Amino acid sequence: MSHKIKISEKVIVDNWHRKVISKDFDVWNWKVYNYLITWHCKTIYATMTFWLTKDKKVIYIKEYREWIENFIHSFSMWVYESDLSFEENARKELNEETWYVGEDIIYLWESIVANYDDTIMKYFFIDNCEFIWQSLEAWEDIKVFTCNIEEFEEKIKSWLISCPMTITCYTLAKMRWYV
Repeated sequence: MSHKIKISEKVIVDNWHRKVISKDFDVWNWKVYNYLITWHCKTIYATMTFWLTKDKKVIYIKEYREWIENFIHSFSMWVYESDLSFEENARKELNEETWYVGEDIIYLWESIVANYDDTIMKYFFIDNCEFIWQSLEAWEDIKVFTCNIEEFEEKIKSWLISCPMTITCYTLAKMRWYV
């Protein structure tokens, strides 16, 4: 049994969305360990959508993610905006981040994002998407790609597409025979 003495506790973030506390412990008077404890202040809903063009090409994006300090290839995901339905939120993200529009939307499933996170992700599939032009906000660093389904699966196998939620969304659509 280790002997832990809490040295300090400091609130790092405390807002409407998340609370983060940093705690320092001295273990046996010789080593200090730091723990970050985080949780949402309320249940958060988010949407992620798998998109296919009319000619059955997968639409995906490459964007910068702050929490991993790197770019990822994924489907768009965003916190649900309560003034829209989940379906409208998914369509809005498709248009804002890829310049495509699509009307044929199907609800796939929902899951908790991670063990220590109470965000509920709702997954959708939008088929028959068409390209329209729209300028992105200057601060968004997003690149849009399309490829056929076989190429997309190769990108998953080679770890170019490694976002667990993107793979989940794709797999749900594939399991339901939409792909």
